[in-house]
Amino acid sequence: MSSQSWTPEETQGAIDQVVEKAARDADFRRKAISDAAAAVLEVTGRALPDDFELRFIDGAIADRIVVLPAPEVSDELGDVDLEPAAGGVGFAVDGVLKVIKMPGPPAPFVPSPLPNIAISPLRRK
Repeated sequence: MSSQSWTPEETQGAIDQVVEKAARDADFRRKAISDAAAAVLEVTGRALPDDFELRFIDGAIADRIVVLPAPEVSDELGDVDLEPAAGGVGFAVDGVLKVIKMPGPPAPFVPSPLPNIAISPLRRK
């Protein structure tokens, strides 16, 4: 492989060349399916960049291939990051967020009148 990067146009051109040759040559088709990098090297004379992965599959046996987009990167904090700031401690067990709520500061002491429990029944008026 090579560390030299390819432009999108060069990449698409190499793919088109492999697809074209694989449609006419059964041996090359098997090579493209088993080793895409070798197939690209054969038709272009250039090795794929080290950080580029390419796969060809046999369309006769695949019903549908779906390419998922790259995961979205968000500046927002997730639940695990937000929980400690909200007064709790969060941790994940088997992918499930567990939260331990920490007590807040004690409530301010406000004296309240107690019920009249110390008055003797003998002192009734």
